[in-house]
Amino acid sequence: MVSRWGTVPELTLKGEPAFKRIPFLIVVAGTRSKNRLDYVTFGTQELAEAVLAYLADRQSRGEKLTPASPLVNLSAFASANYNHARVKSDFITTTVITRGLRNAIAKVLPEGVEWRPYVLRAYCSTQLWAAGNHGKIDRDAREAILGHDLGVSGRYNLSKRLHPEMVEELRAAYARCEGYLSTVPTRDDAQGAANATRMLLLGIKYTEEEVARIDLEKLSTEGLQELVAKKLVKPALAPPPPTPVPSPARKHKVVKTGEVARYLDAGWVPVMKLSEKEVVLSPPVA
Repeated sequence: MVSRWGTVPELTLKGEPAFKRIPFLIVVAGTRSKNRLDYVTFGTQELAEAVLAYLADRQSRGEKLTPASPLVNLSAFASANYNHARVKSDFITTTVITRGLRNAIAKVLPEGVEWRPYVLRAYCSTQLWAAGNHGKIDRDAREAILGHDLGVSGRYNLSKRLHPEMVEELRAAYARCEGYLSTVPTRDDAQGAANATRMLLLGIKYTEEEVARIDLEKLSTEGLQELVAKKLVKPALAPPPPTPVPSPARKHKVVKTGEVARYLDAGWVPVMKLSEKEVVLSPPVA
C-alpha cells in the first residue's frame, strides 16, 4: 500500500504542512479499488487535524518531508512491523497498516467486542446513508465518494477523470455530511449552537450590542443560565412598609364653662359647646 503526497494534492509542504481546502481531496488509484477504477473522496476537518499532527510528530523526530516522502511511513508503526511488511523501503504494505488499525481499535473496544478495520469503511457508508436520509447528499454522490461503480447511467462516471466542477459538487455534498462523519463537534455544529444561543438571548430582551460582547461559542451552560436569570428571574420584592399603629383614641371630657380656662391652659382643645354651662374638650396631644 503506497501512499504518496499525490494522493492528497491539497496538502502543501511549504513551511509547516497545511491543507489548502477543507474537506480536502483524496485521490484513490484504481490499483487500490475493488472495481479497479480511480475515484476521488475527501477528508474531514477532524482527519486533517490528525494528519497534520502526525506529520508534525515526524518532523519533530528529525524527518525532512518532501514530495517523495510516503504519507504514512514504516517508522511510525515501530520497527517491529518492518519484518511483517517484508519490504525494503519506507512505504507500508496493506498488511502492516491493517495490523496497526486492528491493534488501535482493540485498545478502545469493550470486552467481548470484536471489530475489523473494515468497520471504519462501514461506519462511513452508514453515516453517509443517514446524511442522505436527511437530504444532505444524493445516492449517486454517496456511491461515488465510496468508490462504488455506478454504471453507465451513473451521474459521476468513475471510469474517466472527473471535471473540476463535478469534483467541487462532490466536495460540497461531502461538506454537508461532515457532521455525520466526525466524532467531535464540527465548526458548523458550534456555529449552529451559537446562533441558537444568540436568538434565545435576543428573545429575552438582550440587545444586539449586549449579545455582540458575549463569546457565544465559548459560553458555558452555567454562563448561559446566569444570563437568562438576569432577564427572567424577578428580584425579590421589598417587604411592605409596616402598618402604622393607630394612636390610642383620646377621651373627650365634658367640662363646666367655669373650668374651661384652666383646661385650656393645660393644652386641652375645645371640641363643641353642649350648653351654656358645659363644653366638650379634647385632651392635649402627647
